[in-house]
Amino acid sequence: MAERVRFHFDPVCPWAWQTARWVHGLEERGEVDVDWRLFSLQLVNERDDNPLADRHAAGTRALRALALVRREAGNDGVARVYRALGTRVHDRDEGMTDEAVRGALSDAGFDRDVVDRALDDDSTMDDVRAEHELAVADVGCFGVPTIVLPSGRGMFGPVLSTPPHGDDAVELWRHVRALIETDGLFELKRERDRKPGR
Repeated sequence: MAERVRFHFDPVCPWAWQTARWVHGLEERGEVDVDWRLFSLQLVNERDDNPLADRHAAGTRALRALALVRREAGNDGVARVYRALGTRVHDRDEGMTDEAVRGALSDAGFDRDVVDRALDDDSTMDDVRAEHELAVADVGCFGVPTIVLPSGRGMFGPVLSTPPHGDDAVELWRHVRALIETDGLFELKRERDRKPGR
């Protein structure tokens, strides 16, 4: 039986998207059951008291629309929209535009006006902030991708330029899972010598 893991992402992050592609593959192979959770890099990096109120910020439309999708269609809806959004924004290089967000919603079977309804509902900011703060409180999350295991242990990463597939994907998962569960392990890192997706 697949174990339930939490995957925190910000849809603007191209590195998180590459890792999400790997995690989608793991889920399709029955290795994991993913709870797709939001995280706002704006909340980490912005000095504004409430960056999620900025209707024109690159990630705000997507994050708040995803929060409303969760209310109306649950985790499966979030997974479908994130996959459609990542494909448009990162794989096709459309950028995090209003049209990309609305198009992704349509691709995933939702009305394009989810964006407008989400931006008109201030409580969607609270929903995004709650998922963000869950990751911070549980594992000290400071960025994405962040994976949290059923044990409650979590870790930033892995940061992948391109996702492995098949048996290679599963083997990487087993190593990553073991590292996350290793008490006292805090960081492995090397310089990035390529862009995501390359």
